Amino acid sequence: MELYLLRHGDAGDHFLSPTQDNARQLTEEGIEKTRAVVKALRAMKCTPPDAFLVSPLTRAHQTMEIAREELAPKAPIHETKALLPGTEMEVTMSQVAKLFEDYSTLMLVGHEPHLSSFASAVLTGTTRQVIEMKKSSLAHISIVQVDSLRMRGYLRMLIPPKVHHLS
Repeated sequence: MELYLLRHGDAGDHFLSPTQDNARQLTEEGIEKTRAVVKALRAMKCTPPDAFLVSPLTRAHQTMEIAREELAPKAPIHETKALLPGTEMEVTMSQVAKLFEDYSTLMLVGHEPHLSSFASAVLTGTTRQVIEMKKSSLAHISIVQVDSLRMRGYLRMLIPPKVHHLS
């Protein structure tokens, strides 16, 4: 089973109002860097996602749409609050494990520090961050144990947001 973690692209400065902050849209730079990372993944001929799991925030949806357009235009989208920052890791792992019942390759699109903590938990068993997901970066993890509390895998690659030479 394969798991891709894609952090949303740049969406400008944070707003003090949660409503405004949740509606932030990708900047042109955020769109370009996300597209470059996704094209690099496609150029490596990796297995495309069977489904997308995405945070409900606008910037995550826009990032997911870029990835979906480039990699798997017909793949279903599952929106979840389990990818929002501050969500308990068990909730996120449970949601992912449930989707692995129906799909073998998933792409999660979300936020920091949650994605780095999730990746670290899968890779090491602890949420102490051992990996950093910069904006528009993409991690590919092969899952060897699907369990809602103890999901485990190994890192296959981490594509940084500056991949112009790869795409």
